[in-house]
Amino acid sequence: MNGKRRKRVEEFIAPFRVKPGSSITLARDFDPSFKAGVRKKEDGVALLEEGVRRLAEYQARLAAQ
Repeated sequence: MNGKRRKRVEEFIAPFRVKPGSSITLARDFDPSFKAGVRKKEDGVALLEEGVRRLAEYQARLAAQ
């Protein structure tokens, strides 16, 4: 993944991270209309695909440990 896309993915997921030991209520703590600056469906699809790819990579690393 190029640096620009990686930064974009990291900026997108940052607001959704939950610190260990904390608790959340989805309805109270997260806005369902949040779009993180994604204006076009194609951009959102590309961002989602990259996130899924990274998640699969992390899962493979975790399983290898």
